[in-house]
Amino acid sequence: MKSILFTILGLFCVNVYSKYLDNLDRSFDNAEETIVNIFIPLSEPDYQKLVNLTQISEEQIKNTPKTTELPDFEVKVNATVRYGTKEEERTVKFKTGGSNARSNSKVGFNLKFEEKIFNRKSIRLRPDPNDVSYMREKLTSDILNRVGLPSIQATYARLYINNEYFGLYTFLDAVKPAMIKKVFKVEDDGDDMYLYQCKYDGMDFSIGSESSCIDAVNEEKGDMTQLEDFIQKVNSATSLEQFEEFLDVNLFLKSVIVEWLIGTYDHFVILGTNFDLYKRKSDNKWCMLLHDFDNTFGHKLSSKHFNLGNNQNEKAIDYHTLSFKDFNSKVNHKIFKYLIYDDDTKFKAILKDVLIYAFNPEILEQHISELKTFLIPYVIEDLTPINDQLPGRINKMGKDSDVTFSDFEENNEIQEYIQKRYDAVIKEYGFNSDEIIELSKTQKPTSYFTLASTEKQEKEAKDQLCWSRYIGYICCDKCNVLYVDEEGKWGIEDGYWCGINPSKCKYEDNQCVKNKNNDLPCCSTCDIYLTDATGRYGYENGEWCNTPFNCP
Repeated sequence: MKSILFTILGLFCVNVYSKYLDNLDRSFDNAEETIVNIFIPLSEPDYQKLVNLTQISEEQIKNTPKTTELPDFEVKVNATVRYGTKEEERTVKFKTGGSNARSNSKVGFNLKFEEKIFNRKSIRLRPDPNDVSYMREKLTSDILNRVGLPSIQATYARLYINNEYFGLYTFLDAVKPAMIKKVFKVEDDGDDMYLYQCKYDGMDFSIGSESSCIDAVNEEKGDMTQLEDFIQKVNSATSLEQFEEFLDVNLFLKSVIVEWLIGTYDHFVILGTNFDLYKRKSDNKWCMLLHDFDNTFGHKLSSKHFNLGNNQNEKAIDYHTLSFKDFNSKVNHKIFKYLIYDDDTKFKAILKDVLIYAFNPEILEQHISELKTFLIPYVIEDLTPINDQLPGRINKMGKDSDVTFSDFEENNEIQEYIQKRYDAVIKEYGFNSDEIIELSKTQKPTSYFTLASTEKQEKEAKDQLCWSRYIGYICCDKCNVLYVDEEGKWGIEDGYWCGINPSKCKYEDNQCVKNKNNDLPCCSTCDIYLTDATGRYGYENGEWCNTPFNCP
């Protein structure tokens, strides 16, 4: 009866929160329509090993400098994944996951599929047991998706081990090389991908701070030379223009703006952690990708994260109203002087876009309400004891969460945070709130997934038509034909030979060059008497004429 009830409630909730995520070309769109159910089979010895290895206390975490040094449970199994009416069998490497959260009674897991699921190979299941809202990870990921940042995606899953219900989890992809190739449309499998995960506190772009990061492509090899070179450039640059030569400044500013708006201390601006840096192959510019969003919307912010002088009293700090400069006061990154403080024109323009497309109470209130409606049956299930024990809470040495369904149902702290943060930004920068809200209703967002796909399609179309690229010549911007050979039609631009694009340059009969420097008539035939750097010429009726473009 219980399973029937949840099935009915689940069907009732299908498609309930799609509006905020419409038309973003997300790989998780199919998973958005229903809950994902994951079934992991374990032998009895493996199950006991899992239970034994997950007995981790808060004291152990405090006394372990790097949580990666803690032993992991890991096994390869044939898993079943069900969502909607679909069922897929996948071979998956199933292992324990998370860092500091490993001292919670409810354990997180990482899944690495041999074949892609939702177009991804690496998936994380995060319990986030202390998040009363059950949506910090999900909501932040949705904001990043909608605002046009290259980012992870999130939805929800129920985990079953040996058909025993283990609880409700946030289902996330992970920033891995395979994910980068999908998001940035990289097809080359070569070894020249430069991706660094900054997983330890302290990556602030200062010389030597690369030690807080690892080589995410080959951790054993640990080639940090590209990241070291990037940091050197950051510390040498003294203008916006210089930064734009090697950094995608728009994406970087948008990322730190989102950090500030969602009130997170656990990323670049304050602690210098939980982000990746990727050197984009198409233009050799560095891009920042944020991840891990359990400490967002003001959760666990405290006075120790800031340096506000006489206003350092914990009770005196209103985290909703901190300016960006105050939010960054603990570290005071040098890069912000040149990208924001010297001239905040670009910063303000990007900030306004973020407010319009992703971060304002009008569109987020609706999305949060719909998410909450969707989650109700699954939160009830997650917080209902089975044999006097909440599902999946196998770490008996870990910290138990005291969250109840009433806490979830009555909680509105995220909505309050968003409203106060939004109001403070509107006041500080003098934006017109009515204009922003109205534009947010009519302007369609463009995700980075869409942008990257469009750029790839345009490049492929251009490369296909631009035949001269394959033999080492650029394509002409204009259509003035100067020479024709077995390869095709040629022009000269900026002193260099270039190929004429046959799709762009479709000529009518007897169409010739016409400009102020050439008022010769068009030839009636294709007999060519002269070719030079200015064009091809014929000679008819005692005068020179321009050879038509469609002549071979």
